Amino acid sequence: SFADSSQILLADGQGTNILKSTGVGEYNLTIKPSEGPKIFSSSHTSLTGWYKNNNPSFYWEKEWDATDFSYGLDQDPQGVPDNISEGDENSITLSDVPDGIWYFHIKAKKQNVWGGVSHYPLQIDSTSPEDFKVDISRFLAYFSAKDLASGIDYYEVSTMNMSDPRAFASPFFIESASPYKIPFESPGKYVILVRAHDQAGNMTESKSTLRVVNPVFSYTERG
Repeated sequence: SFADSSQILLADGQGTNILKSTGVGEYNLTIKPSEGPKIFSSSHTSLTGWYKNNNPSFYWEKEWDATDFSYGLDQDPQGVPDNISEGDENSITLSDVPDGIWYFHIKAKKQNVWGGVSHYPLQIDSTSPEDFKVDISRFLAYFSAKDLASGIDYYEVSTMNMSDPRAFASPFFIESASPYKIPFESPGKYVILVRAHDQAGNMTESKSTLRVVNPVFSYTERG
């Protein structure tokens, strides 16, 4: 995808922007068929989804004549484990894997010969979106958060009247986008609470305060 600020500048001495339109490209990346043991994961079942769990578990098929396995985790989709045996167990749980796109590789040894390699991709994002601001202007709330790994999935917004304690005990959220039109029933002080969710299920919250003097005039206080 392209940012709204993207430009293509002509080498005409003036840097004329000749970018007329932008589009979105979608690519399906596939892993070639397994050449080694079939790999499964009880913790990261989707090959394309993002997970905040950074302790992935893997298990693999063990054929009757397999005596050893060698495996590894890296960021090379075609990585190959070394020829050092990790034993004959057919499962493992890794701990504290950093954020990013990773690949688990494994091969089996049969009759003293190492076979082909199988690959299993996993995407980890255990970090919440970056802190962001909620700006209010003319009863519209503007917000934009960033997430470096999986990206922002959606936003939730709640408008709470500070004179109603029940609203703070159990705020009601609706999924929305920026700008969000703030509903209000009467003059008073309102809290606009925005939650940014990334594609792995992490969340960051931000808020601002709006004081409605009358249906025309208002002012805001940073929350």
